[in-house]
Amino acid sequence: MARGALASLLLLALLAAPAASEIYRWVDAQGGEHFTTRLEEVPPPQREGAQSEAAGRRQLNRTAPAADAASRPAPRLRAERRLWEVPEQKPEGRDENWWRGEHLRRVERVAELEAEIAELDRLGVTQPPAPRRVSNASSRRWHRYMSRWRERQRSKRALETARRGLARFEERARRAGVPPGWLR
Repeated sequence: MARGALASLLLLALLAAPAASEIYRWVDAQGGEHFTTRLEEVPPPQREGAQSEAAGRRQLNRTAPAADAASRPAPRLRAERRLWEVPEQKPEGRDENWWRGEHLRRVERVAELEAEIAELDRLGVTQPPAPRRVSNASSRRWHRYMSRWRERQRSKRALETARRGLARFEERARRAGVPPGWLR
């Protein structure tokens, strides 16, 4: 009979201990986090930090278990969410490197087309070609100028398309919630 009373007393003590205890956390020398409900398990150098952190925690008020509590599964403890950790953003399921790379590719394309047009402007291809002349020498110059003029016209159309594409991409990124720093 004494064994049964001792066992039930021990069981009662074990069940009551977690209700009144606090959770202590400390970090060891290697940076690993440890948790315990007993302050004696915390190494002496970390006890002061563990005590101050435990004092800041709110205590849960536990009520007496209901009659059907034995039939319900025990609640699981959720991992502590750290406020200083920001969850990684993935707008449209894409990471920061993709958004940066895609934006850079589009900006470089616009700059490349602007450089092509500037080079043709430097060569003097700024006006539409005059009507074709009859002589052979002027005919070659006219054809060369005409091909450069067509190239300039194609580059201008491509530049406008690239600028519109860049603006649409930036608007898409804004709507998806991409942080502005990712597109710089």
